[in-house]
Amino acid sequence: MCGLSTQVILTAIHWVELPDNEVVVCERIEDIDRYVIDDTSAFREPTYEQVKTPSLVKGRCAWTAVTSKGAVITVLGVPNG
Repeated sequence: MCGLSTQVILTAIHWVELPDNEVVVCERIEDIDRYVIDDTSAFREPTYEQVKTPSLVKGRCAWTAVTSKGAVITVLGVPNG
């Protein structure tokens, strides 16, 4: 259940920050998929993300996703305890 919650949070963050020419899709190729839409309405430049298990970073809960392009995204939550 924790992994699903993490995926929902990260997907929501992507959706809020989404440029006009991109779409975000859950559970297509990986946990979170982002696609750029070109001028012909075709999907281009996909980025796939795998959500990793939450961990503690500096006393805070941290969720991490690794993208197909090698980027690592970490979201820090509230302090633990």
